[in-house]
Amino acid sequence: MKILRPNRIMKVLALVLVVLLFASCGNSDNTDEVTTTTAPTTATNQPVVITPDFKVGYIGSDSLNPFDASTAPNCAITKLMFDSLFVCDDSFAPQALLAQSYTFEDDIITVSLKQGVVFSDGTPLTAADISYSFTMAKNSSLYSERLSSVAYTMYVDDYTVKFVMNKDNPHAVSCLDFPIIKANSYSSPVGSGRYVYSTAYGNYLMINTKYTLGQNDGFKVIGLCDVGTADTVAYKVQMGDIDFAFDNLSSGNAPNISTSNAPVSLNNMVFLGMNGESELLQYENIRKAVRSAIDVEAVTSGVYGAFAKPSALPYHPAWYAADSSFTFEEKTTLEYLSSIGYNHINDDGLATNGYYTIKLTLIVNEENAQRVALANEVARRIREAGIDVEVVKYTFSEYVSALKGKNYDLYIGEVRLTADMNLSSIFSGFLYYQKTNDYGIASNNVAIEAYSKFLSGEITMNEFLDVFTASCPFAPICFRNGAAIFSRRLGGTDGIFAGDVFGGINEWMMS
Repeated sequence: MKILRPNRIMKVLALVLVVLLFASCGNSDNTDEVTTTTAPTTATNQPVVITPDFKVGYIGSDSLNPFDASTAPNCAITKLMFDSLFVCDDSFAPQALLAQSYTFEDDIITVSLKQGVVFSDGTPLTAADISYSFTMAKNSSLYSERLSSVAYTMYVDDYTVKFVMNKDNPHAVSCLDFPIIKANSYSSPVGSGRYVYSTAYGNYLMINTKYTLGQNDGFKVIGLCDVGTADTVAYKVQMGDIDFAFDNLSSGNAPNISTSNAPVSLNNMVFLGMNGESELLQYENIRKAVRSAIDVEAVTSGVYGAFAKPSALPYHPAWYAADSSFTFEEKTTLEYLSSIGYNHINDDGLATNGYYTIKLTLIVNEENAQRVALANEVARRIREAGIDVEVVKYTFSEYVSALKGKNYDLYIGEVRLTADMNLSSIFSGFLYYQKTNDYGIASNNVAIEAYSKFLSGEITMNEFLDVFTASCPFAPICFRNGAAIFSRRLGGTDGIFAGDVFGGINEWMMS
């Protein structure tokens, strides 16, 4: 595992901690715990034992470097060590953290920094550190997409930095949530966050005594316990091996969480993709006929339960920039089909034009159980509405191959949107010889141009949505949630939110 080097100050503090219990991250029966009331000896061969106040699950095979971490538990933990300019709340609105204020004019975001902020080693945090961290984030797989609309930064003074845009993006400030580290410290990142990573006598997060962004009197020592894989975190909490972990539930296995948990909003859009180049789905009214057959609220509840939010529109329903009053007129499946001649129902309950019925193929990755369940439920509802659908389950590699070869009519897809809910990656990807992009959207779909006009300010969001719903390039179904999973002994967890599951840790307490 690629890890951070221990902070020297925290190492010294660890040597003088009074030991109350021997903490075990791997044994849930506590049979190996030792109680002592004396300080640890510093004899040559006597190990120093540190008692954590709180135990958090992480993936030992993954990094804790904020630009290299890839698993959900580790990415969440980095928020404890590294602050950002902004953090997104549950409506995905940017809330200032290291930033004092900002302006967004003429394609330039000018950010003024809070003064007096220092890193955990006591050195001041300045605009030079912001520019350095931006470069590291821009070159990382985790943050590169969300920063794709920012070309570069400009240093103004020690507490002012400009972000120069290379494309239109009215909500780009939400994407300035990348971690800030001390300049030139990539190999051993130094942050300004609430905790400092230490490997002096195990894997711990030690409270940052130099934290300057508010009160920081929560847990003094947090133990990091390797849970192996993200799929095991719920079990580890249930067994008492850890007190808290975050799971983005990306495995597709229905969560079996028998301990305390809180859904965490994600911007992962689950949708029904459509091949705009196929024989039948090139027709707008057939695409809309398919969409109208899907009751997104019922389907989402049946498949995901409390761990998803239904949405027939291409943004999270809680998004701060959306107009909650927007609605669109939806006809029935048969009404859409009747407009193109399929105005009768045969003995099998399928719409027909007197000669033919409509049969579509829906592909899905068989390795994701929830998406398979969703595919089956979506197909059932479309069949009941009068269109025959065959569900074909593929291994992931077969599924990707079918998508690339456009060997499908429909597919169940999921895409993680950036914090600004930007759809550019979905509407892009056309080459001069292609009629459709990687998402199956036909190059002549009018929603593509409409979205570009929305980004540039030529039309409003609602005007774009009018075009989107009329042309139906794909059918959004829901936005998945992740889960913060924690011990029933943990209290004060009301502060958990999308941008930082540890956002309220200062108020947490173990009973």
